[in-house]
Amino acid sequence: MRIGTYFFTVFLCFFCFAGCESSHQLKENKETPDERELHSNEQTASFFEENSELPLKFKETHFHSVSEWKDDQTIFLIMNEVSKSTIYTYNLLTKEKEKFYETEDPIVKIEANDTHNLFLIHTSPSNYEAELIILDGEGNKKFEKRIESHDLQYAWNKSNNEQLYVAAFNEDWTFQTYLFHIENGTAVQNPVQAPFVQWLNNKELAYIKWNEDEPALSAPLFIYDLENKKETLFAENTIANSTFNKIMLTVKLIDEQGGGLYVFNDMKTKEKIISFETKLASLYSEWLVPYFALNDSSNAFYTFISKESENVFKLSKIDLQTGDETIILNNIENFPIKLSPNGRYLLYGPRYEKIIDLQKKEVKELIELSE
Repeated sequence: MRIGTYFFTVFLCFFCFAGCESSHQLKENKETPDERELHSNEQTASFFEENSELPLKFKETHFHSVSEWKDDQTIFLIMNEVSKSTIYTYNLLTKEKEKFYETEDPIVKIEANDTHNLFLIHTSPSNYEAELIILDGEGNKKFEKRIESHDLQYAWNKSNNEQLYVAAFNEDWTFQTYLFHIENGTAVQNPVQAPFVQWLNNKELAYIKWNEDEPALSAPLFIYDLENKKETLFAENTIANSTFNKIMLTVKLIDEQGGGLYVFNDMKTKEKIISFETKLASLYSEWLVPYFALNDSSNAFYTFISKESENVFKLSKIDLQTGDETIILNNIENFPIKLSPNGRYLLYGPRYEKIIDLQKKEVKELIELSE
């Protein structure tokens, strides 16, 4: 299986989101924050003030990234040194730092499943090999697999937290896909001929079907049924898609000037919940979408929206029931964000080296690097 570099670049645009001005369908509320989705934890609510250890100080040559949440108040730190790589847990409340996993191979990433009871560790033994290791919350190994690969893409199944879809790319962007069943250690090779998928449920996957022979800025979105092995067209002119616990997001290109449409559908019924228009930003020959996160339990959608300057954004919360917008932070850069399990905080930054308190609308440095 092969995917051209053009289409790989288009895929990267899904994760490199650039902002837009909100449309008339978006009601803006700057002064009255809606805190329904902020499940405040009394213990963690004051760690900004109480944790005098922050920012944690590391050498630039050793620190890799924060990478992931373990639970509401604990983060994972990845440290890559010459002879070993180590994942530590750091409790933001108690200030306790503990070793979680160590290996001789460089650690690329750690990613939790939806319930945060299993954690995928991606290591890189060589330029042409990857290793997938699944640990539980106590650090016990549940699964391990080595794959020939130059790069990996993976997606946890949110309906079955022990299923993992993996696409393994070679250096020329040919690829193989795998469906791993963590509980019994089995694998299905090439279940779908698509590398970048989003789970809808136990049997359905969604993916944008790019035609590498005819490069385009958008492509149709299909849903594939693993049981009957049939694909169904879901949406045209798609540039990005993502799925959450209950909601499916599709971003569509609606005109040649970069007009974009965010469409949110109920995952089960596929019916539209809400939509709003934006103006997408351009990068060379592609259109980009801003980084985002969603709190399924409260229908709160967090995203960056561009201001007048191309590189200045506001971080906003969109209520998917009403369409109301609440500004969290002004004049902020468009960097990756990752929501805490309780919906109170966002990890933020190229290496998640900052943290945003969504209730207090504050940013705090987690990491300070030195030479």
